[in-house]
Amino acid sequence: MFAIWLLSSAIANFFAGITGSYIDPVVQDYGMAAFFLIFAVIPTIVGLLMIFSNKKIVKMMHGIN
Repeated sequence: MFAIWLLSSAIANFFAGITGSYIDPVVQDYGMAAFFLIFAVIPTIVGLLMIFSNKKIVKMMHGIN
């Protein structure tokens, strides 16, 4: 279990490095606000999708809590 925890941390750091490597081209083209707006817009969209799909997911669970 501890290995899975460390592996997930390593994968998250890897993707953080990839995301961080895109900061220079985005900042040059659109500015710093656009780069950080990405991290506000994407979670908001995913959250709204989860809210709207909640009833469908609960129905698919067939009474399992």
